[in-house]
Amino acid sequence: MRILVCMSIILAIFILPIIAQQQVVDSARAEALLESQLEIKSIDRQSYTEQLGFEESELSLATLDGETIESRILLATGEKNYPITVGDVYSLTYVNESGLVTVSLTVPHGKTMRVPNFGTITTENKTFAELKSEIEDLVLRYYPYGDPDLSIVRTGAFLVQVSGEAKKSTTVESWGLSRLSSIVPYASESASTRNVTVYSENGSVKKYDLYEIMREGNGTDPLLKPGDKVVFAKRGPEITISGSVNREGTYQITGNETLENVLATYAHGILPSADTAKIGVVRYTNGKRSEYKINVGSKFPLCDGDMINVFPSRIFLGSVTVEGALTDTTGTTNNTTNNTIKSQSTVTLFYRFVEGESIRSMIETMTEYFSASSDLSGCYLIRDGVSTPINFSEILYGNSLEGEKTLKNSDRFIIPFSQNIVTVNGAVNSSGTYGYVPGKTANYYIARAGGTTSAAKSSDDYTITDRYGNVLDHNAEIPAEAVIEIKRNDFVNKLQPTITVVSLTAGIIGIVAASLAILLPNIY
Repeated sequence: MRILVCMSIILAIFILPIIAQQQVVDSARAEALLESQLEIKSIDRQSYTEQLGFEESELSLATLDGETIESRILLATGEKNYPITVGDVYSLTYVNESGLVTVSLTVPHGKTMRVPNFGTITTENKTFAELKSEIEDLVLRYYPYGDPDLSIVRTGAFLVQVSGEAKKSTTVESWGLSRLSSIVPYASESASTRNVTVYSENGSVKKYDLYEIMREGNGTDPLLKPGDKVVFAKRGPEITISGSVNREGTYQITGNETLENVLATYAHGILPSADTAKIGVVRYTNGKRSEYKINVGSKFPLCDGDMINVFPSRIFLGSVTVEGALTDTTGTTNNTTNNTIKSQSTVTLFYRFVEGESIRSMIETMTEYFSASSDLSGCYLIRDGVSTPINFSEILYGNSLEGEKTLKNSDRFIIPFSQNIVTVNGAVNSSGTYGYVPGKTANYYIARAGGTTSAAKSSDDYTITDRYGNVLDHNAEIPAEAVIEIKRNDFVNKLQPTITVVSLTAGIIGIVAASLAILLPNIY
């Protein structure tokens, strides 16, 4: 058991740092697409009015104020099919031998209306436009130059009874252009959108499917008439559809409709991005939740309360690696001391993207992973085995067109370390790497290395090369990553091996002599 525990600890020590340095970074588009692939949450159940396509703010209980009266008159005058309504008040004007005559007419209960001095007019099943034409023609018979005009002064109103699955049984004020849909605010949440019955005063009974009329445009929203009674039936099965469909919503279905049917009919079909093999149905039975994953063409029968989720197709993202001088999850790239760089750790990140995204978008997304140690101007891209220099700085802060290139799956981007060091080698007392200080010359770094040794050819005989291999002038300002090489004296260089051999030989002879001095007395 102890052996297993020890092995687990050892594996964790070695594996965890590797995992920590292989982070995944997603582009904004990739992140959005990945979120869309998570399990879709069903939309909230829509209210009765929302199921019929109304916003709650669109409908309000009937009230009658000055603005409403004025708007009703304008609507009735402009609507050629405005029906003559009990209580309408009209104004008839014409000219006779005595001058201008104005007569007020009110539509009474019954089928006729009396026009003073001209007799009675039948009003049953007539529109105002028809009545206007008939009365004006009648006046012209008696007064050919009477210039008659019939206009609406006030529209009539009547009460319609509402019952059944209503919020309460009540009467609703209506007028000549009130339609059945105007009664919707009075329906309860258990009312049917598919079965609304209107009982007329003349004894006729008509059933209406408000969903078909209001949402699908099939049929006409009927005008209400005096004496009408509207009865809401209790709703049947109700389902909710969400996800990758053309129309999300809550729908009251009729009969034994299947999944295939409701997606085509109520949701108006699925989107091209939908996963046709993965339609989720959530169902509650006696408080127990069940989930089903069904094919889009399934004849799966639906029940009241079913929540249908149409999932999007799984989207496969491209991936490139970005490695080198990057910050890891701890926000560090290396460990440093004041004088020398002790170690540098390469970090590898995996960048996921959507097809068509550019190198620029990747760089902009990953700016938080760059640090002072990242040599952004010295980066390069490895694509299909070919290495190409690519200047991240010019793309990020300039107008380089390289950034417009599209990413390709399996690209590798290498970001070198921008080492703030200067290397001093050769005939110095302490060769090595030293912290870069802007503005310093070679003498400063040679002094930091303990100065030249006796083996130096000359204190002024050295070469300076920058990071790109270019030889710099002795008096030049030393850039970061430069190498200063102090030349050695040729004679000393050649003599040193000889001295080393002689010293080694002398040492061997000394060891042999000492050994003989110890052994000889014992022999003789």
